[in-house]
Amino acid sequence: MSWKMVVPVAAALVFGCAAGASAEDKASPSSVVPGSALTRDQFKALSPDAMIEVDGERMTKREFFERRTKALEKALSNLQEIRAKAEAELEARREAFLTG
Repeated sequence: MSWKMVVPVAAALVFGCAAGASAEDKASPSSVVPGSALTRDQFKALSPDAMIEVDGERMTKREFFERRTKALEKALSNLQEIRAKAEAELEARREAFLTG
């Protein structure tokens, strides 16, 4: 057998075994699933109590959503503050331009 055939076959075996192992890990409720390894549909299919690993930290899917929701709310609040400051600055510059 030539090396041109051995490498693809070996790669297929290695990746096939890894995919099988990860599928088994996902099936057991106590396992932790790396969030980066999931597709959108796989993530949606997880139960709220499924353990996932995101950025090296383990949490349930429910905790992930709670943290992301809080982060988005904080970002939205910051954007509203920035917008209010920018509008006030714009109005001050507009007034200075019109009177100057």
